[in-house]
Formats: sequence, structure tokens, C-alpha cells
Amino acid sequence: MRLDAFARVLSVALAAVALPALAADPIGYLDETTWDGGARALRIRGWSIDPDTTGSISVHVYANGIFQTAVTANSYRPDVGAAYPGYGNYHGFDLYLRPEVEGDVNICVYGINVGSGTNNTQLGCMTAPARHKSVQVCENSSGINAGLALFNGDTIAISAGGLIWSGFWFTGSNDPNGWVGRIAGSSFPKPGVAPYSLLASFAGSPGSWFLEGTGSRFQLVADSQVYTMFFRTNDDVPGNGSGCFNVRIDVSY
Repeated sequence: MRLDAFARVLSVALAAVALPALAADPIGYLDETTWDGGARALRIRGWSIDPDTTGSISVHVYANGIFQTAVTANSYRPDVGAAYPGYGNYHGFDLYLRPEVEGDVNICVYGINVGSGTNNTQLGCMTAPARHKSVQVCENSSGINAGLALFNGDTIAISAGGLIWSGFWFTGSNDPNGWVGRIAGSSFPKPGVAPYSLLASFAGSPGSWFLEGTGSRFQLVADSQVYTMFFRTNDDVPGNGSGCFNVRIDVSY
């Protein structure tokens, strides 16, 4: 009898190891939210399990609080299966999304409850660079990273307004087209164009700046990697003036 009782206790202990006791609400994790230059989309990857079932459950994806899509977490994740024996290996999700939202893209993913639980579990949130954004480029700027995600073939539309004063009284206040009728000398970030104008760059390094002015619309021709844009004023002594340019960037596929 004692041996039989010990066997029953051992059996229960082994079962507990093989199938961990979990909360009734879903569990899981958002592993990755990154722009993929080849797919020209945001890759969202992770896993989720509901303890009430060995089957695959649904996950919901939100971007900046706006519902985007529902997918089934049924992709092959042997690492998850090894960590939670008894539930199987098919509890991953791996999707590509092109969210059209304002500002930096905050992705939040939820495991949708089945069975006895009461909550849809937030599996995590991650932020990725924007496709639609407004930035301020002030007189003292020597390079503002707009935090964008740009790909080969994208159409980029930029518009800019506002006024800056360079700090020298005779220059007056200038819009993003700069001090019209004057040409910047060799001491300026971009010689040969109007001083105190709005400049842009894909690298943000000396020699890479080009005149943006009050706006443009163009198609990006590049390789498949992810790009951003930088902005600054064409000011050879940034920081002794005042004012800002307001720059709006909209990117479409």
C-alpha cells in the first residue's frame, strides 16, 4: 500500500513537471517588431498559449491603439513547445503588416482568451519608426533624425513651413526656402544654395545634405535596406538665432 501511494504521488509530481500549472488567461510574448526592407512591411513575431487548450489561439494586433488584424498563433515554435511540454510546438505567430498610422508605430499584441480565463492578455508592445510624421527643425539644429522607415520605390511627400532667424540682424526671418537671392558660402553645410534654408539628407553626414525648402514629392530609388531622413537648417552658426521649421513627411508604397 505504501509503495502504491508513493507511485501515485510520484506520478502527480511527474505530471506537474510535464505540464506546468499555468494561469487560466493566455500567456506569451511579443518577440520582434521591426521593418523588413525586403518585404517593405513591419514584421511582427511572437507566441501565445492559452492554458485551457492545446490548440492554437487567436492573437489581435493593434497599431497606435487601432485594431489592425487577427491571426492564429499556429506557426512552428519548437522552443515554446520545449518550454511548455504537453501543449505542442504550434503556438507562434509571424506576420507582416503595413500600418497606416500617425507618428511612430506602437504595436501591441493580445492573446485572445478561450475557456475559463477572464482576460485577453497583452503579450507586449514595441515601437517602430514612422511612415507619417511631423517634426520640428529649429535654428539650432545640426541634424534631426526624423525616425522614418523608407524603402526603395517609396513615394515621399514633404511639406515645410515656419520661420527661423539666423541670429544676424540683417538676414531677417526666413522660411524653409532660406534667404532668397543669397548664396551660401563654403562655411555652410550646403554651399551654393540659399542660406538658412531647410536641408534634408538620407545619411545626416557632411556632404550628404540637399536643399529641401518648402517641400517636394519624389520616389526613392535605392537598395532594399531601411532608410530614414535627417533635417537641418543651412546655418553656418547654428544656435545663436531662434525659430523653427515645421516639417511634415508622408510616405506611401
